[in-house]
Amino acid sequence: MLSSPGALGVGGAVAGKEERAFREIRLSVGRTLVVEDADSETSRVVRLISTNPSDYLLEGFQPGTVFRRVSPPANAAL
Repeated sequence: MLSSPGALGVGGAVAGKEERAFREIRLSVGRTLVVEDADSETSRVVRLISTNPSDYLLEGFQPGTVFRRVSPPANAAL
């Protein structure tokens, strides 16, 4: 089924829907979390990308898990 020309907005977003911004956080070799910001201090897990099947059983990596973001110390080397 084809959509009407006005149904899609810029970048393929559906008209009237808010576009969500996702970020990837590399945790370790072979383990990446895709997250979205829930508010100014927390993020929500959207997806886990891992080469280790047992990572998908860890509660903290489950989609929907909300966690508080931690800023690196001011004197941390980048």
